[in-house]
Parts: sequence; structure tokens; C-alpha cells
Amino acid sequence: MSPAEPNRFLLYLCVVLLLIQISAGTINREEYDQWAGARGMANVSRIHDQIMRTSPKDITSSILWQNAASAMLNTLKDKYSDYSINSPFDKNEGKVGIVVDWAEQLKIIDVIPNSPAYHAGIQTEDVIVKVNHTSVNEQLFTPHSKLERIISIISGLPNTPVHLLIERDGEQLPFVLMRKKANNPHEVTSAVLNGVGYIRLPDFTPGASARLRSGLSSLFSQDGWNGLVLDLRNNGGGDLTEALRVAGIFLGNVIVAQIEPEADSLSDNVLKYGKSKQFYHGKLAVLINNNTASASELLVAAIQHHNRGKLIGTSTYGKGQVQAVIPFCSGKGDFRFTVTQFYSPNGDVIDGKGVNPDIKVDESAAAQFAWERKVLSSLYSDTQIVPEISSDKAFYEAVRFLTETTE
Repeated sequence: MSPAEPNRFLLYLCVVLLLIQISAGTINREEYDQWAGARGMANVSRIHDQIMRTSPKDITSSILWQNAASAMLNTLKDKYSDYSINSPFDKNEGKVGIVVDWAEQLKIIDVIPNSPAYHAGIQTEDVIVKVNHTSVNEQLFTPHSKLERIISIISGLPNTPVHLLIERDGEQLPFVLMRKKANNPHEVTSAVLNGVGYIRLPDFTPGASARLRSGLSSLFSQDGWNGLVLDLRNNGGGDLTEALRVAGIFLGNVIVAQIEPEADSLSDNVLKYGKSKQFYHGKLAVLINNNTASASELLVAAIQHHNRGKLIGTSTYGKGQVQAVIPFCSGKGDFRFTVTQFYSPNGDVIDGKGVNPDIKVDESAAAQFAWERKVLSSLYSDTQIVPEISSDKAFYEAVRFLTETTE
């Protein structure tokens, strides 16, 4: 036997013993996966460092790490898994007052009242084609970071301009908006209109239930109304706990949803109850459309199930999933991913289907926005001009339901 043969024999023996241990489960295969744990982090860091040494100057470290984060989230194949690197509400940053979403195009899904975009006449369902004369598609980003990047470009220093090219009904319209310190985009609008109470709840962010109570208290202090219109059109949802609290305001401590248990749990669906004492007991009509989503759908499904009021408008979006929101270490921004689904109180599927209205009213986004703009304009001026009820078909049907129905 040559001197090299014993070494070769020992090597073969070690490999055989290693394979036996792995096949027997005594050694975790993941320990020998070069992409698992710390090894994977080291590999990605090495790729990052090499690119930074040799790449063009327009590739930054931030871009590389953001795309790495997007790639990890994309492996979940879940369109609701995403991350945010900016605070959604920074009082010191200049904003224009729009809420956008990216699917195949950059669409405006809400316009904040009394904001630069609101006063310029930008509408929901408008599509942003260019920002500062650059196409929104000409970006070196994945869909996740692209949206963040575009939002950061639209935002900026207060009292500085931003150029937007908007597409609406096949026509391209240029806008120059002057950024200003942000209004509170979560503000609840309340008013007495056409003999009924009207409340617009824009989202279910933390504090939504308290803001809704405040809006209702304001209405309670006024005379001349009977019945409430709750406007959830373009309300994209928010915090699950806030949704349960808001549900309690209208329904009390009843079952408002079923929540699917964790993936590794064998238990049945968890029943969720309204988390507050019933605050409003009167007649109720709820306005919904195809942008009414997530937590909003939990609420309207519960209202419909308990026959607490009438849903008026078009079918809702169909997002019956719950995301966990994890803050980044810096404290600025977060990432989120789907952890479970929710259903109506009787177990009806909401995800991918939505909630159908009791009274269907088809209406263009432009007509709805025009009416809402008139309402809000009357609230922000001294004239208090009430818009024609017939200019918003869904609101018209809600008023007719409330005034022609007795309890």
C-alpha cells in the first residue's frame, strides 16, 4: 500500500460515515447547504461586494440590498408580501396627498382631502405615467422596490414642485404639484347631508376606531339627521384589531369573523368578536366599491351577516388575508407577509371573491370622486354648499334606503 492510499481510504471512510449520518437524520442536511443560514448571508454579501467593486456607478448598495429583500419575499409567491422603507406619514416631509398602488401600472387609489393633489383635480383611478418627466417603467427596480422608489421621488422637501403625467380615459394630462407638509391622511370626515349622517372612514390604521367615535360624537351633537351613511369606498383596510373595534361600534360583542388558525395548528377556525361596546344603534347604510378591501371587507361582511345595515355599491376587492407586519431594526419601514386568512361570521370565503352589495349601484370613479370633492369642499369652506344628492348614485340610494325605511 502506497503512503497515499491510507489517506485516500480514510477520506472514503469519512465520506461514507457522513452520508450514513445524514441519511439517518443524525446530521441536519441544512448544515451542509452552502446557502443555509450564515453561509447564505456570507455568499450574498460576497456577491454584493464584488458588484460594488466592478459595477457601474448607478448601481448602489441600497439598490442591491432592496432587490435581495424583494427576491426573498417573491419566493413566497404572495402578492401581499411586501416591504416599506419609508414612513407612510412623515409630518416633516413634503407630500402631494395621493395613495398609490402598483400592479401592472401605477394607479391612484385615493386622494387625501385638502391636499395639493386634491386641489389640482387629480382623481382616484388616475394612472401615473411619468414622474418628473421620467417614465415610471424606466426604473432599475423590482415591483416591490419600484413602488417605494417612485413614492420617494414624488415626496420631497416642502414647497418644492413635482411633475406628474397622468393618464385618464385615454388622455394624458400634465400636473405640477407643490409639495407641502402632509395633512393627516387618516382623518375621518363627518357631516350632515340631505337629512342623514355621513362618515367617510379612509382606512383602519391605528386609532381608526377612536377617530370614528369622534366623528360620530360630532354628528350626535347636531340635529336634523336620521340614519347613517358609512362610506368605505376606496378604504383598503389596515389593522385587524382596529377592524374588530370598529365592528364593535356598530355591532357590539358579536361574532364578526372567523380566522384560520396557524398552518401547523389542528384547531378549528378562531371566532373573532367585536372589541368594543356598541356605540351607534341607528339605521345604517354602507357604501362599498371594488377598492373596499381587507379589513373593510371583514367589517362589511359582518354587517351584512347580522343584517345590521345595507351594503350599497359594487362588489368589494376580495382580500381575505392577514399579514404580519415586522418593523425593520432601524425603526423606519417594515416588511409584511401573509400568515392566515379570515372569513365571514358564517365561514364564507372572502379572499378572491369579495363581498357582494345588497343594493348594486354601478358608478364611475370619476362621478364618485366629483361628488366627494363637492362634499369635502363644502366642509373646508365657509359656504357649506351641499352637493346635489343625485350626483352620487350610491349615496342617493343610501339616503333613499334610510329615509324610506323604518325600524
